[in-house]
Amino acid sequence: MGSSALAMAAYFLVFASVHSLLAAAMLLITLFQTGILDFLGLEGLLRPGGEKILVTSGFYCHLRNPLFLFAILFLWSSPIMTMNLLTFNIMATFYSAGAQG
Repeated sequence: MGSSALAMAAYFLVFASVHSLLAAAMLLITLFQTGILDFLGLEGLLRPGGEKILVTSGFYCHLRNPLFLFAILFLWSSPIMTMNLLTFNIMATFYSAGAQG
């Protein structure tokens, strides 16, 4: 490999790492907007009879389900793509697209 190919690979790894970190951060922000206990299904156990609140602020005001979007972005930002990972990413993408509607 030439030095330009190594430099390009290094830039790609940095880009993929930054992309993964941003997707993970957006996923966590969305998780806090949803409510972690509600996401895990524990809200009803800890506060029975509580009203469900529709979240329409933050990322939810622009996207129907930002958790799916940021999870898929996180999956696809892997810098190393094996055949198994590619198959999993494709199936997870089709699953989340089908779950949307």
